[in-house]
Amino acid sequence: MKDFIRFLAITLLTVSLLTGCNGKEDEAIAEAIQIAEATFNETKQEPTESSDLFSFYLPKEYKVKEKSEHNIILKKDNQEYILFVNPNEALDSEVLFNELQAAKKEVQETFKSKGRFGYLLITPVEGKNYEVIVGIGGVKMTTLSTVDDIARDTKKMMEIANSVEYDAKQKEEKEQTDKKQ
Repeated sequence: MKDFIRFLAITLLTVSLLTGCNGKEDEAIAEAIQIAEATFNETKQEPTESSDLFSFYLPKEYKVKEKSEHNIILKKDNQEYILFVNPNEALDSEVLFNELQAAKKEVQETFKSKGRFGYLLITPVEGKNYEVIVGIGGVKMTTLSTVDDIARDTKKMMEIANSVEYDAKQKEEKEQTDKKQ
């Protein structure tokens, strides 16, 4: 009988802990959705950094780790973020979103406003981490986050994605250079 009571107590404790974790996860995701939509609809931040094809807002606590034509790897403390920009896609494009859907990413929320299409995806991955993806048109930003940081990461990532401006002059020059080659 003692063993049964001990087993029952451990089982109930485990179930309550797991339920508590799911509640915390659900709350974090709900908060991230609200933040993503609010940030998507905010006035965008002015760009402070640029690459060959686009410019973007970089919060002070973030550093550029690596740049390539369409990707920028950002770092804040020990966390990395990948900013991908396809300047051939308009702000209302759903191409990147549709690719993520085809890869069976868990869709959390989509947003449409003023000719723009945005989205937030949060998918559990190894351990207690979550892949967080925000996007607007041809802009996508990705990181791995903990449940405690999902909302904060979503806010900063949507601010950055929302700030991206394609540099039409540089894009045109690149296209002309590519045609000559």
